[in-house]
Amino acid sequence: MTERPTIRTYRLVGRVAVPVEEGKWGQMFYERAMAIMASDVDPWRVAFDEIKGGSVSTVFLGIDHNFFGGEPRLFETAIFRNGETEIVGRVATWEQAEELHAETVKSSRHLRVVK
Repeated sequence: MTERPTIRTYRLVGRVAVPVEEGKWGQMFYERAMAIMASDVDPWRVAFDEIKGGSVSTVFLGIDHNFFGGEPRLFETAIFRNGETEIVGRVATWEQAEELHAETVKSSRHLRVVK
């Protein structure tokens, strides 16, 4: 029988991802929702930019998407264009996420939109 991967969950303390105790993840979502309602700002959003024909968004995921171990993948950058989503990459830290977002925006602005 194949062993199932362990799902590792995290929360943000400032801009630092820290592990969440098992069973506490629901509370984390509640706290996020309350923060959004209070300030109209999503504390999990690293960056958002509109580009020709779409947008680039980088967010904290809360779940480690490196399901089989190794360096966690906690932040994701995606391009949304013409009703489709392209996952550009996932990284471990807020700073790496900012860098990936900036690189993606820069390279996307030079792409031609084909319809």
